Parts: sequence; structure tokens; C-alpha cells
Amino acid sequence: MLKDWAGAKNLSFAPGVLEALAAVLPEDMAMAGRELEKLELAVISRGDLPEAGGGAAPPSGRIVQEDLSLLASRPGMDAFAFLNAFSRRGQELAVWREIFEQSLSPEDMIFKFLGLLRSDARQMWQLLMDEAEAVRLPPFVKSQKEAMARRLGSGGLTRLFDLAMDAELGIKSGAKNPDQAMEFLAAELFSLFS
Repeated sequence: MLKDWAGAKNLSFAPGVLEALAAVLPEDMAMAGRELEKLELAVISRGDLPEAGGGAAPPSGRIVQEDLSLLASRPGMDAFAFLNAFSRRGQELAVWREIFEQSLSPEDMIFKFLGLLRSDARQMWQLLMDEAEAVRLPPFVKSQKEAMARRLGSGGLTRLFDLAMDAELGIKSGAKNPDQAMEFLAAELFSLFS
């Protein structure tokens, strides 16, 4: 897909950049599209994109590693991958390691993560309630979310919403610091998935 996009825009990738770009692009297609537009504009503004209407085809613009710094940094934790880890036995250590690594991140990180968690919960709710046409995701991701939605059921998804809201309220009210809220959320998610 990225090679097709680059070809259509008359762009190319420096060695290793295609793989690095694929690793940092958001899974959401709309967000990924906006990030790709930023890359295209960066190459155009650098002036190494060929002018339209020229004679022989000049070399195309090249996306280099430095261009990837323009991309919006994703939160360190992918909310759905985080939930998925709870649903698999033997992933407990990896989940806790990720939580403790993220606890060293800026405090606003948890709010971004909780927003993603609520968004995933909403998508799974829609899938469970036969509103699949309202959820626009790649087929593979959609099937994973459908399976998790069936597993959790309406009660589990409701609990997921409650946990996300409780974590946010605890932080904003001052009852918990972000690390405490994240640890409590993780403990409750282990309970939800067991």
C-alpha cells in the first residue's frame, strides 16, 4: 500500500525508510492518510519533487529518515493491543512491563491512552450491536475487535467504559495520580479478562 501511494505521488523511499514508516504509521486509515499528506508536503517544500510539465521525467522526490520526525508521535501503548494482551494467558509480565515503562512518560499520556481505550470500546460496542457498517477499520483489525467484543459481551464492554472513566475521574479529581490509575486499570482489566 505504501509503495503504491509513493508511486502515485512520484515519491520514493531512501533505504530502510519504507519499513520505518510502516512501523510508525497509525492503524487508523484516516490518521495514516493525514500523516502521509504531511510527508508529501515535506518533500515538496524541500524542493526535490519534480516539477509538473517538464520534458524528460526527472528523478522523483525521496522520503528520507529525517522526514519521519514530522509524524505525530503515537502514544506508546496501542489501546487495542494492550487489551488483547490481557486476553492471552502468559502476557501478564509484558503488560506490566509496558505499564511501568509508560509510567515514566508525560502525565498527559494516560489521557491519550484512555481516549484510545474508550474509542476501541465504542467500536467494539458498535460491532457487538450489529452496527458494523459504522466502524471503518481494516478487515483484519475489525475481525479481531469483533472477536473481543463477542468475548466480553455487553456487560464486559460496559465495564470497560466504566474502568476508563473511573481512571480519568480519579486523576482529574486528585484521588489518584496517573501511575496509580493505570495500575488500578490494569488490575481490573486482568480481572475482566480472567
